[in-house]
Amino acid sequence: MCRKKGQVIGVLTLVYDHDAREVTHNLLHLQHSYHSAVRSTMHIHL
Repeated sequence: MCRKKGQVIGVLTLVYDHDAREVTHNLLHLQHSYHSAVRSTMHIHL
């Protein structure tokens, strides 16, 4: 494996039932716990 230096970026996409018990609460808790790593969020209804 080759190791390179520099900055990286990633995207995490989650599809979930917005009405499921405490899913939104748990996701927000994780987002706030990692506020230095989470640069933006987007919420859409499918």
